[in-house]
Parts: sequence; structure tokens; C-alpha cells
Amino acid sequence: MLTDAANFTELDVRAVRAVRAGEAERYRELVERHERRVYAVAWSRLGDATLAEEATQLAFVRAYRRLWLLRDGAKFAAWIASIARHIAINLGLRHRRELNNRKRWALEQPPAHEDHADNAEPNGGTA
Repeated sequence: MLTDAANFTELDVRAVRAVRAGEAERYRELVERHERRVYAVAWSRLGDATLAEEATQLAFVRAYRRLWLLRDGAKFAAWIASIARHIAINLGLRHRRELNNRKRWALEQPPAHEDHADNAEPNGGTA
């Protein structure tokens, strides 16, 4: 009897083979089997649930588009985790850069305060 890991590996091999043969709907099996691990990898790099979800989605899309590069379907788990790790790193860098740009922009802007004296009539009267 196969262990769970060996069973999952064999299921991955079959699913990868099927997707390559044109059964695109079989990719869902791979996503469902590995999404928790991929999310965990992304979250460990990003520390943010929303960014980790985005990284997870991007990793599976990239893996699907590049599935033909994977020589051994038995290595899908390690391959998708590596893709997720790289995407999370890049997404984290991009996110930090964007936050820094926003902070810099906010510091360069004059304070947005209303001066009611500027809006008053010149002679203090009514029009």
C-alpha cells in the first residue's frame, strides 16, 4: 500500500500528464491538493493574508502556463512551492516599494487644512 506522500505524488504525475494531454480541467486537482501549502509558503514570506492569496493565485496561473517546463510530474509540489516563493518575494518587494512611494508622496504634499478666514468676505460683511 502506498503512503499518502507517494499516493499524492502518483496523483500529481497523472494530473500533470492529463493536463498536458489537453484535459485542462484536471489542473483543478493539483490546485486543490497543493493550495494550502502554496498559501503557507506565500504567507511565510509576506505576512499578509491578502498578498498571500494574490501570490497563491499568481503561482498557480504561472505554473499552469509553464507546465510544459516541468520534466517530472512527481516534482510538482516542490516546483509550485518554488514558484510561489519567488512570486511572494517579488510581490513583497513591489508592495514595499509602493508603500514607500505613497509615504514619500504624502510627505511632499502640503497639509490639507481649511482656513475659514480665507473664505470670509473681505470686509467681514455679507454680499
